[in-house]
Amino acid sequence: GLGRPVAPGDVGVIVATPYYRQGAPLLRYFTRDYARFVPGPCACGDENPVIEVLGRMDDTIELGGSRLYFAELEQAVLELADEFATGVYFTVVTDNRLHIRIESGNGRRQASKEGLKRLAAALRVEFKLHVVKKGELLNIESLLRQPSVYKPHNVSDWRLEGHKHVNLSEALMQWPDVGPGEVFDFLRRAATNEVLRKLL
Repeated sequence: GLGRPVAPGDVGVIVATPYYRQGAPLLRYFTRDYARFVPGPCACGDENPVIEVLGRMDDTIELGGSRLYFAELEQAVLELADEFATGVYFTVVTDNRLHIRIESGNGRRQASKEGLKRLAAALRVEFKLHVVKKGELLNIESLLRQPSVYKPHNVSDWRLEGHKHVNLSEALMQWPDVGPGEVFDFLRRAATNEVLRKLL
């Protein structure tokens, strides 16, 4: 449980205490980052303990009795994304599965059987892969027009209250700033995303 030390190799939450500061109150900073000590020396030769950060508590997915940390999700999805020559992806969590949306940078629309097999082994949860064309998940032009950009989130958990994002552009902005020239493109994207929301 939270608040208790964990053994090397077990997952816990990072808590930092600034012992080096004199004259400052002794506080414990609860970072909300899942992490674990990696037993043994670092491969780089550094003798200090190695901490593997697994991701924020808010980005951790619990689905079908399994816990999936963001670092594991990102590593697995980005390895598959190499097949599509991209690093742009977005995930949606529904009651029964994880929907992985990958933007294709090379026009490819299907993942290899080997890639899907590796992804399934790494994720350990039910998932469905959606490959979309370039620009559907991250609209760079809209980001350049937007005065306010927010911290990106690659995970949208639809089981929770709040916005049900389906792409990175929506997760990065509260309200897109649309000019007359972009109305058609915005409406097309909105219609596509609304259809997707009903299908997921």
